[in-house]
Amino acid sequence: MVRGSRPAARRGDTLLFYVTDHGDKNEEDLTNNTITLWGEKLSVSELHDLLAILDPEVRVVLLMSQCYSGAFARLMYRQDGDTSPSGQVCGLFSAAPDRPAYGCYPENRGKDGVGHSHRFLEALGELGRFSEAERRVLVTDDSPDVPHATSDVLFERRLRAAAEAADEAPRDYVDARIAEAWHDRAAYEPEIRLLDRIGQAFGTFSPRSISELDEQTRTLPELSTRLATYAERWQQALDALRLENFARFLDAYPRWRPRVTPEALGALGAAGRRRVTREVLAQLVPFTAHDPVRHERLVTLKRKAASAAAARYRAEVRVGVVRRLRGVPAARCR
Repeated sequence: MVRGSRPAARRGDTLLFYVTDHGDKNEEDLTNNTITLWGEKLSVSELHDLLAILDPEVRVVLLMSQCYSGAFARLMYRQDGDTSPSGQVCGLFSAAPDRPAYGCYPENRGKDGVGHSHRFLEALGELGRFSEAERRVLVTDDSPDVPHATSDVLFERRLRAAAEAADEAPRDYVDARIAEAWHDRAAYEPEIRLLDRIGQAFGTFSPRSISELDEQTRTLPELSTRLATYAERWQQALDALRLENFARFLDAYPRWRPRVTPEALGALGAAGRRRVTREVLAQLVPFTAHDPVRHERLVTLKRKAASAAAARYRAEVRVGVVRRLRGVPAARCR
């Protein structure tokens, strides 16, 4: 972005700032989350200062698929406290400031063709426009991501401000505006069809108001949290039994003790550690199977841990879908 002390981008240029790396949440300030880059971090505030080097006539488009990426919507404002965007920066994000993105769910590690970034580029290649690609991603991204744009964040804030000025609850204020919009359904046919497609893709209903989603908005995160707790406890029980089984194995085969200490394994290269692993497993597997009771307990705990984790992931996908559905009538029916 910078060559020497002079911005490389010139007036009239468009800078695409594309992130698929990791992101961290700032627990003290969700508007100042960070991008994590190989041991270094770049916060919203730091990126704001870097972008300020550019000529004000350079347009910046953010495409961010990291965890907690929605915090970077703040870059649409020139200064903190501004209520109107500068018009220089816009962006698309995979996750809200308080949510991880698809890559941090174990179910997606090592998988190709998953998540916001892949689905967005896939749609962009076919449709050619960022706005159209983002609308398609709302339907095709089957991960827990919550794709949204700076325009969604801006409009939500303006709706909240209008509701406060009218001394109404935000939900009631928004639903009243949506009801007015639905009187001219032809004008909002694209939004209605988008709601229908999201509902069909994920096996849920197609809402026409925010209040219709309130119960799921409340209960689904609670369900996901409970399932995460169950999955963690089953995994802890499985890990404890694995350690107990391995300790019994070392008692039966004491010659392995010096070879599997952290120091001994640390002194080996990657190939050496893989060789030791293969040799240990060649004896550990039949040793475990020789005790049918303990073997069955291991199998059962592994199955329960996997089932609970899978259920939790499905719940997280549903949470993401509900947040997508809330965004369509609230931020697009204007």
